[in-house]
Parts: sequence; C-alpha cells; structure tokens
Amino acid sequence: MKVFSKLAAVAATGAAVVLMAPGMSSATEAPGTQHKVVNDHSNLCLQPADSSGKNGVAVLQGDCGFDKNGMRPMWRFVHVKGQDFRIVNVNTDKCLEIADARKDNGAPAQQWTCVDKAATQLWRFDFVTDHRTIVNVNSGKSLEIDNSSTKPGARAQQWSYAGAPGQSWQVPVADMPR
Repeated sequence: MKVFSKLAAVAATGAAVVLMAPGMSSATEAPGTQHKVVNDHSNLCLQPADSSGKNGVAVLQGDCGFDKNGMRPMWRFVHVKGQDFRIVNVNTDKCLEIADARKDNGAPAQQWTCVDKAATQLWRFDFVTDHRTIVNVNSGKSLEIDNSSTKPGARAQQWSYAGAPGQSWQVPVADMPR
C-alpha cells in the first residue's frame, strides 16, 4: 500500500534520527513524532478523558489546544510490525485500545498500559479511500466518534465501517488525499 509505505518511511526516518542523537533511548522519542489525532467531521482531537494516567480512562474528543492541566492531546505512532501500529498518548504514555478486547459495535476506546502483542492495542491506517480510517487489528472495526457527534466530550468507540462522518481522521502524512 503506497501510503503505508510513506508512513513506514516517516517512522524509519524518526528511528534514524534517534540513532544519531546522543542520549535518546528509543525511536518513540525522536523529535517531530508527536501528532494530534483529529476527527475530520468534528475537527476535535482524540484524548483521554482526564490526565490521571490511570488504566481504563475513556478516550473522547475535545479541544485541540491545551487542556486545564496544560497538556496537549498528542500521540505517537509506534510501528510494531507490518501494517500494525500502537497509538500512544504522549502525556500518559498509555496505549489507545478497545476495552476488554471486545469485538462488538460500540465498544469504547480507552487508554491502557501498553502490552506487547496485545491485538486490541494495535491499529492499521486505511488510506485506500479518502475517508482515512483507523482500524483496530483485534476487531477489524473502525475507530469513530459516537453518533458522529461534533461536541467536545463525545466518546471514541469502534464500529463496523459504514462511511460515517465520525469514522474519518486526519493523519500525520502531509501529502494524504483530502
């Protein structure tokens, strides 16, 4: 997939920068690897409901600026293998996942300590259509905002791809089709 190759190249470039930078321990710490995950329909950012860093905190959409604790809704895309990525919150260092490895429509997104080989924490980016979906590896379902809401605080969940406005996301690749 052409776009996947570009995303992998971006990740590889970040890894190369880290290998050349003294004092850095992993590719996830490379400068410029933090991104907002913005819903195309609402133009709001994906973020944990609070900044506690606790496991199980719901993920929702909110303002893309600083929150009341001075944190920004930033994420790292960590390439795991093939087309699989972890989406890791920069502030809490927790992974975006679907609660309880559920596979049903409406299962909520949450943050949790990153666990190796946990398919519920792995995501693929589908850029074949111009809808730019984020798909959970465990369920094969798309990340979306509940009922395609445009209101801050609406929860993120998974749902079978239906082309709903709330299932389309902005991605950190500059030349993606809009």
